[in-house]
Amino acid sequence: MNSVKAVWAAVSASLRDLLPIIVVIGFFQLAVLQQPIPNFGEIALGILFVVIGLTLFVQGLNMGLFPIGETIASKGNISGCSCSRLPSASPPRSPSRH
Repeated sequence: MNSVKAVWAAVSASLRDLLPIIVVIGFFQLAVLQQPIPNFGEIALGILFVVIGLTLFVQGLNMGLFPIGETIASKGNISGCSCSRLPSASPPRSPSRH
């Protein structure tokens, strides 16, 4: 029973994350373009597939990649790595004018 609740919680989280995108696209289609949604059944099935796919993707990240990242982070500074000396992605400073 706990596994069913965990799956439902993961699917609900994915649906919650996708809901704003679905609402914006639906609003644009219905209110701005003032057109009905074509092939509504196919689109609904596609949205279901996206929710399931996102749920599986996030679960895969939690199981596979995040533990590796946490292990690397817990090790602290990796010997011989000059990662702290890498340039940042900040924009260049403009020359100061006096």
